[in-house]
Amino acid sequence: MTSDLCSEQASGAGPVTGSASSEPSPPASLDSKRSEHAHRAPHVRQWLAGAAAAAILVTGGLLWHPWSSGTSAVQLTALQQVLQAKDAQRFEKHVGGATATVVRSTRLNKAVIAVANLPAPPRGTVYELWLQHGTTMVKAGFLPKGSSNTVLLQGDAASASGAGITIEPAGGSPTPSLPPLALITFA
Repeated sequence: MTSDLCSEQASGAGPVTGSASSEPSPPASLDSKRSEHAHRAPHVRQWLAGAAAAAILVTGGLLWHPWSSGTSAVQLTALQQVLQAKDAQRFEKHVGGATATVVRSTRLNKAVIAVANLPAPPRGTVYELWLQHGTTMVKAGFLPKGSSNTVLLQGDAASASGAGITIEPAGGSPTPSLPPLALITFA
């Protein structure tokens, strides 16, 4: 009987069943795949909705600033403190087309210099800043490259009698090597 069954399968005379079928099994039904997708979709939608809600909360939190004490106290830089000080004094000097303005607060013992339309220094040199104490010039910083800058001067601005700008070799000098381009007296 087994030989008859084998000959029937080989000749194709009888129905063939089981895994020896030459036709592929049909794919899972489209309805079952849609059902599976529909079952997963709510989880993805819930996750996306949660992520969107979290983003809205974070954005709202950043705009609200919960860490703020509510007093609207803003931390000012030293430069801003000098410019907004109640005892701020303003001194200005024009040299050619350039303007140098010094704002000093004796209470804060600080000064700020702002320059506008200042040409670039010659190649290999820098603009060095000084505070004048009597006849002595004390280093107070450098002007960065650019025609307009504002810099907080380093040193004792309360007892200074003026501020100066000189052209010095790159890296600066311990004392001015040339007379100041601008000397702004605090008088």
